[in-house]
Amino acid sequence: MDQGKNIFDGYIQSMAVTDRFMWLGAQDRLIKWDRQTDQSEFIPLILPNGRNISGRETIRRVFPLNDGRLIIGSSTQGLLFFNPVTGHMKQLSRKSETADTLLPSNQINAIAIDQQKKIWVGTPRELYGQTHKHMRYKDSVNIPYCLPSVKSPVWCYGLTGKTGCGSGQ
Repeated sequence: MDQGKNIFDGYIQSMAVTDRFMWLGAQDRLIKWDRQTDQSEFIPLILPNGRNISGRETIRRVFPLNDGRLIIGSSTQGLLFFNPVTGHMKQLSRKSETADTLLPSNQINAIAIDQQKKIWVGTPRELYGQTHKHMRYKDSVNIPYCLPSVKSPVWCYGLTGKTGCGSGQ
């Protein structure tokens, strides 16, 4: 899929399905495929500061929320909260000004939401858990996958194997 040729010559990092659309996170773009019309398009990604990262940023994870927004994990810009209807973007990154919003790394490898609707993010440095106070699990490094769990908020899969993470640990 290319703007004029409808060919995409890159690789897909992640996929997410909503009611009507399939969202593809690729090496330098976000792609939306309308499953009803079989049409696809590139979605411009404009950061809150006005910088366009389309064509420059690998979209590592795409995670749909029930309200229609997407959580996008990038390779260098942290977490992006994207509203496909309005095009509005919010950003949570390592460069945030206050300590309580800092991510361990701007490279996002994994995104999961637990049963309490808390967001968990796996990065090369640590696992980040969104709570009233953020939690970091420094012994959990290089987390490529996180999955919700029944007994623990999330199960994380990293280089050292499987780890259950939660507020009791």
